[in-house]
Formats: sequence, C-alpha cells, structure tokens
Amino acid sequence: MSSNVGYAETDVRPGEIKATTTADAARLSSLTTAQVRHVARKGIVNPRRGPGNRYQFSFQDIVVLRRIRSMLDRNVSMAKILRGISALQAHSPLQPISAINVQSLGSEIVVRERKSIWNPETGQTLLNFEPEDDTYKGNIQEFPVKEAGLRSLLKDLDQSLKKENLTSQDWFNIGMELESVKEPKRADRAYREAIRLDETNTNAYLNLGRLLQLDEKLPDAKRLYEKALQLSPSSELASYNLGTIFDTLEEYELAMEHYRNAPNMSAAHHNLSRIFELMGDEVSAQRHLKRSKELEDQLHD
Repeated sequence: MSSNVGYAETDVRPGEIKATTTADAARLSSLTTAQVRHVARKGIVNPRRGPGNRYQFSFQDIVVLRRIRSMLDRNVSMAKILRGISALQAHSPLQPISAINVQSLGSEIVVRERKSIWNPETGQTLLNFEPEDDTYKGNIQEFPVKEAGLRSLLKDLDQSLKKENLTSQDWFNIGMELESVKEPKRADRAYREAIRLDETNTNAYLNLGRLLQLDEKLPDAKRLYEKALQLSPSSELASYNLGTIFDTLEEYELAMEHYRNAPNMSAAHHNLSRIFELMGDEVSAQRHLKRSKELEDQLHD
C-alpha cells in the first residue's frame, strides 16, 4: 500500500458552489433516492442539511455516487462497496473520496494509484491483471458535458468564475470543486489565483503542491509545502506532505523528521513503520504500525 503522496486540505468555507437535492443526486448518479440516502447515512458522502433538514449534495458527492453506480454495474454488492470505501476513509481521513481513484477490480474494491493497486480493507498491494478501465475513466472525466444536469452545475461554477471580487477563499473552494470533477489544470489555476490574492492562504499552497506532486513535479511541490509550513509551522498536514516528498526521493532521515511532526496522522505513523522496517528496526516499525491503527480506530469512536 502506498502512502507516498501528500494529502489535500478539504475544508470548504463560505463561497462554495450550489448543492443539489436528493432527487437531483439520484438522477445524476443513476442510483435510486433510497440508495442515495443509504450512502449518505453510512457517511460515505457528507451532504449538508438545507431547508427542511433536507440533504444538499456537492460536486464531490455526485462524483462518489457515480463511482458507486459504476461498481454496482460491475456486479459488486452495495455492502461490499460501502465497506471498501469506509476502510479507505479510515486510511485517508484528510483526503476526499472523490479525489481518489477507487473502483472495482473483479469482486474487490481497490484504489488505483500511478504505479500500484491496493485493497483498502486489507492494505494489500495487488497484481494488476486488468487494464486500466478507460470506459470508467472517461465516464468520470466527461460526465459534466454529457449530462444536462451536470452541465447546469458546471454553469453555476462558470458563473462563479465570472463574478467580481472573488476572494482567495472563493478561488480555493472553486479549486476543490474542479479537482472533484477531474479538472486538475483548471484547479491548478484556481489555487494559483487564491495564492495571488492572499499569499498567506496555507491551504492553497498545500492543494497546489499536491497537484504538482501527483504530476511528479517534486521540486515545485516541495517548494509549496515548505511555504505552507513556513506560514503554519504547526501544520501536521504540511509536515506530512513534505515528508512524502523526501520519502519518494528516498531521503529517509528527512522524511522521518517531517513524519514525526505529524503525530496525529495515521498515515505518518504508517510511513514511519515502513521506513523503520526497511532499516531493519522491527521494534520501532511495530510501534508505529500500532499507533497508526490506534489513530484509525479513534476515527470510528
């Protein structure tokens, strides 16, 4: 299982794009309204409550619901899908599910990363006997222009981009919305605009850095994470993300230094455990692995 990539800051604040109702979410995802509500009750998506205490779903929620529909269409049961995504949420609590390539591989729920496929329930890395599902990828990338309802949602986004006096936080929120619908280049521009308007927007540096890291532009990502850490020295997320850069470069001492500065992040302890195991220190490896599992368990308490 790979954890060698930074996490995104996912805190949405005032200025976010219009949400959709349960009926809209069902129509756009091809699920039933009962299925949509069931997924929401299980905490797989996190719709807000609007007038009358009714659910209001975001772009990110729609992306996740459509992925669930895709896996159901491949004869994976709803129960298995929800178990797999719940396990992934426990492993990557700071990263939105909509930003992770989670799908089915045969009867298993897996996460596809650039160079690996792993099972979130077991943590095991799997051999890839199936090609990347291009139909699935296209479905996610192209749905905003294929579906009339989603075109309307993106129209709301475009209207927001045209508004005058957008704040740095508005641009940050827009960047997250763009990431959720697989528009990394547009998200990149939104985060850069957020930084241009407010050079102290730590979260924009973190998310832009993660995009560049995913694009394997490690020196640029490192510079942005360092800036975020300079602005917020106590940020565990910035420390963790910077650690993943050094980890990827196999500069393990520096990676460990930054992971230790993220003591409340399960993934940091998971990576420390892996590095100690590489170094032959089984005692330290087991200690950090135990702490990683404890932090994961706390999320469900």
